[in-house]
Amino acid sequence: MKSNIINDSYSDYHIHSLFSDWVSTIEEITQFAGIIWMKEIAITDHSDQAVKVWIEQNKITPWWWAKYSLNNWENVRNDVNVIFWVEWDILNENGDTCLDSQWHPQRFTILSVHRRVYESDPTTTWKWFLAAIERYHQQIDCIGHPYSKKQNWEFIDIKALVDLCNQYNIPIEFNHSVLESGDYIEENMIYVLKNAKRIYVNSDAHNLAQIRQLRKSCYDFLENM
Repeated sequence: MKSNIINDSYSDYHIHSLFSDWVSTIEEITQFAGIIWMKEIAITDHSDQAVKVWIEQNKITPWWWAKYSLNNWENVRNDVNVIFWVEWDILNENGDTCLDSQWHPQRFTILSVHRRVYESDPTTTWKWFLAAIERYHQQIDCIGHPYSKKQNWEFIDIKALVDLCNQYNIPIEFNHSVLESGDYIEENMIYVLKNAKRIYVNSDAHNLAQIRQLRKSCYDFLENM
């Protein structure tokens, strides 16, 4: 395995649940993770602002957001260590971000940008994304899919991003969902894999099968680089 990969194939730190844009509950995810011998997973649901936007655009069903809560949840199914992060969103060219998920801030965070949630000119995304890293670097645990064609990343200065993350020791993820969809800027993804000092291999799973597929697809890709 490449020396800059900081997790192993039995951990996954980017998984979505019913709360934001998946069809499975945390109970179902946890049970399945135990079946495939995972040791640690992170539930990383989208920020409240992203969920609000997607409800307004009829991308997800509102009752999911209203009735589902992580408060006081614990794993009683198996020995998988389940932790809770949140996928933050940068919102605009003022550098504003949504740090909250389920109405309270989470300590562990993936910083991302999503096209429908970012409110300003998409060509400005990379500038304010780097500014957000400068502002919040002590709270950022991972940078999410910074080479996806769908999420304004075609405008990123990938070298500047990698340099800044290396400066602050922030991992960048190798994202299974983006890899499998083919929705990536290849030269930027390869640059990240070769030059980022720290990389998480994550599924960004939106269904159970994607958690299992991560074990093979991403690591096979790394092996063949």
